[in-house]
Amino acid sequence: MCDCYGAECEECGEVLPVHLGDYDTDRDEVKVFCKDHIPDMDCRVFTLTENHSRHFKKGWKMAIRALTDNARMNKNKNYPNLGVEWTTEDR
Repeated sequence: MCDCYGAECEECGEVLPVHLGDYDTDRDEVKVFCKDHIPDMDCRVFTLTENHSRHFKKGWKMAIRALTDNARMNKNKNYPNLGVEWTTEDR
């Protein structure tokens, strides 16, 4: 089981699709950011490499910042809740 939910961007409140794998990371252990507010450091950036829908097109981005050691340890389980491929960049 996984925790899949709509998390608000820390800066603007845009709702973003988040997947936290196996309930190993609590929601308060991460912060999420939309493409317009991705920090320069201390986050993992996800960029879609294919279209998901009209809203989530190739090139769409979001970031997840791990706030705890536990969230950092589980970073490969925490990602956008979209059934398409993406690239990741650790900043």
